[in-house]
Amino acid sequence: MSLLAFGLVFLSAALHVAWNSLARSQRHEPLSAWLLASAGLVVLLPPFAWSAACGSAWLAPEVVGYAALSGAIETVAFLALTAGYRESDLSLVYPLSRGLAPVVAAAAGVLLASERIGVRAASAIGVVLAGAAWLAATATRALDGAARWRGVKWSLLSACAVAGYHLSDRAALRHPSAPDTFAYFLLMQLFLVLFMSAWLMARRVLTRAALRRVVPLVPRMVLGGLLMQGGYWLVLLALKQGASSLVVATRNLGIPLSLLVGVLWFREPVDRPRWLAAALLTAGILLLAT
Repeated sequence: MSLLAFGLVFLSAALHVAWNSLARSQRHEPLSAWLLASAGLVVLLPPFAWSAACGSAWLAPEVVGYAALSGAIETVAFLALTAGYRESDLSLVYPLSRGLAPVVAAAAGVLLASERIGVRAASAIGVVLAGAAWLAATATRALDGAARWRGVKWSLLSACAVAGYHLSDRAALRHPSAPDTFAYFLLMQLFLVLFMSAWLMARRVLTRAALRRVVPLVPRMVLGGLLMQGGYWLVLLALKQGASSLVVATRNLGIPLSLLVGVLWFREPVDRPRWLAAALLTAGILLLAT
């Protein structure tokens, strides 16, 4: 991997941690996930307009179906992630949800696509699971009863959902029609906002009074949308510079960054065992990706 590619991916990881930190900072606001998703949709409009002006083709019906599927699964991921931040620390939820997603994706490949996992990949998965279990145990040992595993529960659900929509996105972008990337992700983000809006309205969370309450948060969440989409497009640029496996591996440097942010911004009690567990988790992901 070139120095340029490494810099792009490291910046992407930092931006990913940054928008998750914004979500964590609004942990008691029920509409924080919806605001972030809506901001991400707005941010995608200018590049889509540029792509449309260049004459991009319509998306095939199968690709539209994948976009709807990804939007539905990502709705689960967003809601689980923000629920995890309400219940627990950034330094627990982010590493677990981020670190376990590749393991879930690998397991799905074995079960659904009959993919084979070699000794190296199996060893890496074992390291990731050991690091995740250690991290969960060290981060929750001061808690009792149901509260002890709430953050872990939401992290696991988020990891499963992240793996799910990544698999759906990959299938969509590999479609023989060669779909336009901007058009696909704008449509997927639109489905995400629609599904999340329907869920929140059904639960009477998304109301006129709630919208008036969150108006002061709009500038911060627009920043979050910029960070979210900017981080992804930096990865796309990096993929043009270096090997995809190294790019994917380097993105997970966000795991130790999340612990650092947890300590410095949110004053979370991250002790040495949690740092070591996160390091083990990161090492397993690096081994799995390379």
